[in-house]
Amino acid sequence: MALCTPRKCIQVILFISFVSFITVNLHFFSPVRPLPASVEKSDVDFQAITVSKPKVAPISLVHKTLNRQLPNVKPPEDKTKRPNIDSKKQAAASADRKTQSSVEKRFSQFNESLEFIISDINEKQIIRNRNKFPPIKESDTYDHVLAIQVHNRDNYLNYLIKSLRSTKYINSSLLVVSHDFYSQSVFDIIDSIDFMPVIQIFYPKAMQLYKDKYPGPDPQDCPRNIPKHQAMKSGCINADHPDKYGHYREAAYAQTKLHWFWKLNHIFEKLTIMKNFTGYVTLIEEDHYVTPDMLHVFHEMVAAKSRLCAQCRVLTLGNYEKKPSYSFSNEVVIAADFISSKHNMAMSINKETYEHIKRHNQEFCNYDDYNWDWSLQYIGKENIVGRLPTMIVKTPRVYHIGDCGVHHKGKKCNPEEKVKPITDLIQANQGKLYPTNLKVGRPTSTTSIAYKKFKANGGWGDKRDHDLCASFML
Repeated sequence: MALCTPRKCIQVILFISFVSFITVNLHFFSPVRPLPASVEKSDVDFQAITVSKPKVAPISLVHKTLNRQLPNVKPPEDKTKRPNIDSKKQAAASADRKTQSSVEKRFSQFNESLEFIISDINEKQIIRNRNKFPPIKESDTYDHVLAIQVHNRDNYLNYLIKSLRSTKYINSSLLVVSHDFYSQSVFDIIDSIDFMPVIQIFYPKAMQLYKDKYPGPDPQDCPRNIPKHQAMKSGCINADHPDKYGHYREAAYAQTKLHWFWKLNHIFEKLTIMKNFTGYVTLIEEDHYVTPDMLHVFHEMVAAKSRLCAQCRVLTLGNYEKKPSYSFSNEVVIAADFISSKHNMAMSINKETYEHIKRHNQEFCNYDDYNWDWSLQYIGKENIVGRLPTMIVKTPRVYHIGDCGVHHKGKKCNPEEKVKPITDLIQANQGKLYPTNLKVGRPTSTTSIAYKKFKANGGWGDKRDHDLCASFML
């Protein structure tokens, strides 16, 4: 026998809904009590309260937060039936001041903790998994280094680490992870690496530490699109230094180039493990994906360099081929001048090339382009004999999977959609991986055209960026 007929059940549900509605609305229209005078600013849970410029969080929300954190503290009874409007505004203003003060205090504490974390990471230079994968005894270093520049895109980073795990010879390389943003999810991914030695470094001038001052976005900086004559009248602090297109500095774009140049110097000159290092450092990013034979092909390129391109200063393992083929170009490498838009993915340099870049640090740091690769291309074009000759694989061993980031503002940020066709391609060409007889192919006709059209992108007119960039090489 049923507990109730459908009609009876509907009546019961309607009655319960009506009672719930009355209860909620009685609570909603109940008088708002002022904040207790005994509550300190540290008692306010700033994460639960949204602070906007002139407004404050509802007093009821503050009460709810206080009651959750301090069960023994109860708001004083309001004996008046109609609270005074002025006292209500004063209580709200007081809550706003206390909340804002708490936010600033918590952020200051976070900053101090983060500064300590960064200093500790960079100073101690801890190599995880070192006992499991020790360096070469004779030189106390490794024969190859992979350096990842990481921001906060953990979804992409996760796929990169998975691809590295499947790479042959990976445990003989040292992985350097260079951070510019503290994210627990990112650090958890790095902590999960158990297949190779890992050392983490942290860019010490990260925007996360400088949220309201240079090198972060200073409130007194000039807006990006303000005309220079208006900027001069307004008194914004970088009014004298727009870029070549009349635009002013954007901190998020400037940070990438600054981080890249700092990372290069820190790896080659500050890491103890690199003291006797004579090999190559391969520069990859968090939104790359590598093939299982990446290191095999890299070692083949190094071995064939004297035969195929003795003058090459850069070895590049990735490219932007739209339809890569492992059937017709699996063993082919191209020798060409460095083109930023073609040869910047997974480029490998040794200490000699680093020293070459270092000697031209003023040109790199003063060149009006916020892209590190375009600035590197400028050095090659203007200052180095033979530009920056580069050996590039025709069929990529490193792929770019990033749809979102500095240059990619796509609405869909799903790395799986990019990874699947790559893994399918690799799976279908298992028998064509690990080539052993590299040969030089002919460069594409677009190489010379790209060089002729080369010009700066701007975004790098601020003298503060020039000086900070150059200071990394001092």
